[in-house]
Amino acid sequence: MYTRSNSDVPRDAAGVDHGPSPSGSLTPGRRITLTETCDFVPLEVSGDTVAQRRFGLLVFCDGEAQIRLFEEGATAVVGREPPCEIVVRDPSISRQHARFSMKDGEVWVEDLDSRNGTLLAGRRVQRARLQPSDEVHVGRARLVVVATRTAERARADAPEPMLDQHVVQSPAMSKLYETVARVSRSNLPVLILGETGVGKEHVATTLHRQGDRRDGPFVAINCGSIPSSLLEATFFGQDRALAGAGSNHAGAFERAAGGVLFLDEIGELASAAQAALLRAIETGRIARLGSAEEIAVDVRIVAATHCDLEAMVEDGTFRQDLYFRLNGLKLEVPPLRERVDEIDPLVDSFIEQTRTEWGTGARSVDVNAKAALRQFPWPGNVRQLRHAVERAALLCKGELISVSDLPEYVISDAPREQAPPSLAGLTDLALREQVSRFERALMDEALRRAAGNRRAAAKLLRIPVRTFFRKMRMSGGSEAADT
Repeated sequence: MYTRSNSDVPRDAAGVDHGPSPSGSLTPGRRITLTETCDFVPLEVSGDTVAQRRFGLLVFCDGEAQIRLFEEGATAVVGREPPCEIVVRDPSISRQHARFSMKDGEVWVEDLDSRNGTLLAGRRVQRARLQPSDEVHVGRARLVVVATRTAERARADAPEPMLDQHVVQSPAMSKLYETVARVSRSNLPVLILGETGVGKEHVATTLHRQGDRRDGPFVAINCGSIPSSLLEATFFGQDRALAGAGSNHAGAFERAAGGVLFLDEIGELASAAQAALLRAIETGRIARLGSAEEIAVDVRIVAATHCDLEAMVEDGTFRQDLYFRLNGLKLEVPPLRERVDEIDPLVDSFIEQTRTEWGTGARSVDVNAKAALRQFPWPGNVRQLRHAVERAALLCKGELISVSDLPEYVISDAPREQAPPSLAGLTDLALREQVSRFERALMDEALRRAAGNRRAAAKLLRIPVRTFFRKMRMSGGSEAADT
């Protein structure tokens, strides 16, 4: 469990520990903009059975919102980093801060010995039952409990919900899914590359649905969210003696037998686990932890990452032989900024999903809001667009989403027409020096828009993270934080 007892860290008037400053991830003077709860009226739940009832958490921090749905028996931990289910990257939040759960139709919150505590109605609580409209403070983030009902299918033969559909309008995406259709019936390993949030897992599930293994399982593992000490048990399982149970614990390879094993964020895989994974892929055999007996497994491997694996191979942080084994076929998913024509239909799809899931009244987006959504560069890609639209639909008071309903970062960063810079006052026309100054100004602006996050800034500039780091060092830039 994560705790900290430093007494010299800055705190605000409410006694909230803001974490280290200014060397930490929170820059001096930075403030969090939260949306008032009264902008959203929760749905009534009276008369619903427990099976029909569903709750959600709206997580507001840094002007952004996350949404987490809870059905009976579900739990989720809020914390600053994975493997927490709800990740809020703010230094006022502990690594594992609070657990939310739903049991017998009721939502409960439990503090996990956090540094700043979990506050309900301004009072610190260890465990408490929550009602719709209750507001819980976790560090400097605010979580609002809302209520809805489970979606009902109109009839058994109704079409699949829009959540399982994808928008393909750009030539690059059309070509990508044509390739997916051609290779889906083979057993060739596939490596999917693309920035965070572009939809790499959707490409993987499409490969599964269209292939000969469609009737087999699809098992997804996020390699970046599993502690290194648990990776081999996660992949290969545990023998009953080691697991301390009456039966063996099956790992991902066994559970995916006859289907597809999706290794998400493969670039984050610890070095120690890379050799074991390579052997399992090459031989098609695994051994559970605590057992010498080998088991034959038949799986198709699909991996994905936002990392530059070729650069990692050159640096020695990723095994070359594992890279060659995974890279049977490479698929690259373009970022959303390169397929702007898909933004409008994606927005329409997300609004319809929100109407189905939450019963919201928003039906469309007005002209100005639509222009702002199209102009924003979306460093978080489709995932960030989805969050922005869901937030706007939840807070919209009518049927038409306006600019005022959009997150502040979308509005403030909308591009404006600018006159070309004047060169009349320049005394030094040396090309290299002037280009260097302009590059540094662009990097500083990207860092400002990304709130100091270097990886997000590199995405805005459309350059590799390593290139961004190198240019910052060459220009004498300070080390910003990856929040």
